[in-house]
Amino acid sequence: MKWDLSENARSLAIGVLHKYDCDISGMLVLKQVKYLDSKGSVGNFGSDLSSNFLFSRLDCASFVGIVELVGTLAAMPSYRHERLVPVHTAIAWAAQNGQEGVVAMILGDDELCPNHSDYFGLTPLIYAIRCGYVPVIKILLGRGMVDPNLPDHSGQIPLWYAAQDGLEGVVKILQGWPAVILDKVYHSGRTQPLFAAHNGHLRVVETLLMRYETNPDKPNLHG
Repeated sequence: MKWDLSENARSLAIGVLHKYDCDISGMLVLKQVKYLDSKGSVGNFGSDLSSNFLFSRLDCASFVGIVELVGTLAAMPSYRHERLVPVHTAIAWAAQNGQEGVVAMILGDDELCPNHSDYFGLTPLIYAIRCGYVPVIKILLGRGMVDPNLPDHSGQIPLWYAAQDGLEGVVKILQGWPAVILDKVYHSGRTQPLFAAHNGHLRVVETLLMRYETNPDKPNLHG
């Protein structure tokens, strides 16, 4: 669920993040917005974070959606070091919290590569898909440089995430994108319809099979 600041909290955050040039405890921020589960994992990804995990000011502003502050911070020389690597982190946080204004603003920077993945191998597009934020997905796909088939470290492409999570609307959006691979076979031997069927998402299976490129009789690696 998307988390936004109240007006009072927003004003306070702008003042603090403008004034203090320091990192912030990421664990503290995520616990305050109830973005960690009881085991300390991020959202629904099950990705464990170190207790030393830090948010930069830009990460924090991006996650909570303070567009005007993101623009100010992203323009600072310290955040443009090494080909905007800190901005890549910021867009990932914005994507997974549904902050479409921040995502659109950061993508307006022609130097940014929107296909950059984090240390989990997840791109901003995968984050947006996992969280079901359709406006962010459309913004990312609308940027011609975004690769809709870029896999994570385990080889799963964005459509796999939508299929296995049962996100029918997202599957339809990705199916409408000409470059999306619909018939990929994964290292486990399953296709995307098989993943969806295994998880009980029958409407997603039907949606995937509606496209003629998807072969319902295509076997897995074990035949």
